[in-house]
Amino acid sequence: MGNNNEMDSRFLLRYIDRSEHDTVLYLSIYDVPFEIYLENIFFTDEPVKRFAVNHSHAFHEICLFAKGEGVMHIDEDVFLLKEYSVSYTPRFCSHYLSTDSRSYVRPYHILFLFDEAEMEKKIGRPLDLKPVVIHDAKLLFSYVEKIQWEFKNNEFNSRDSIRCLFVLLLTEIFRILLPGFEPKEKPEEKNHIEESELKLIYSIGAFFEYNYAKDIRMEDVAEKFNISPRHFDRIMKKYFNMSYKKKLSLTRIQVAMYLLKNTDEAVSRIAEKVGYNSLNTFQRAFRELTRVTPSVYR
Repeated sequence: MGNNNEMDSRFLLRYIDRSEHDTVLYLSIYDVPFEIYLENIFFTDEPVKRFAVNHSHAFHEICLFAKGEGVMHIDEDVFLLKEYSVSYTPRFCSHYLSTDSRSYVRPYHILFLFDEAEMEKKIGRPLDLKPVVIHDAKLLFSYVEKIQWEFKNNEFNSRDSIRCLFVLLLTEIFRILLPGFEPKEKPEEKNHIEESELKLIYSIGAFFEYNYAKDIRMEDVAEKFNISPRHFDRIMKKYFNMSYKKKLSLTRIQVAMYLLKNTDEAVSRIAEKVGYNSLNTFQRAFRELTRVTPSVYR
């Protein structure tokens, strides 16, 4: 697993690598590198038939049970799974999911690896992860639904949205796996993201996607969301890991990169489309983020 670069934050995947059979995601949670492995069926909501096969492997495994009923066997433990149940299986534990072979069910499996020694160093105690089943975990399934929507629709910046959603999902799982956890340095505010603040984060992200070409001051955007400029700036730095100005510039350059690769429009026209009145200013901003000129990038 590589080191984070300057553009990474604990809420962003570094990249998504899709192969024929699996999707592999590389991300960081609590500044610890993670590797996530998904079956491509994860991105659909179609029910499937599952047959029990006892197995073990070197991955941590999460099973989100969205439809039907089943029984999860983990070593000597047996857990009933029903709609909106979630199970966690530690590495190397023998386990299998048994269901009625005549019935259709819908489990979503997430396999992952992470630097456990680094995580223990971060939290200041042994992990001691044990099998867990959570019932009525509708918040976790709401993340899955949003991930599927982003994947299917492939809207602008969907990749970053998928990144955020997976980190939020795994963060909630680890809050259950690490009860009573207190960080070494307590944040100024509680770490839990309230539903209202979560909606605000998504709304702010969408604002950049649809308004990047406009010349709008941060104060005006804060007023649009009925919050103070200070609160808006705090959200930008906490959840987007950058200032309003930098996020606006990053979004503009990301759109410009897409247009440079997929259209024949002149660089000056693209600069104007993404919100730059000056070609020199656009070229300077482009070089700062990509280390090359727009023409070389094209």
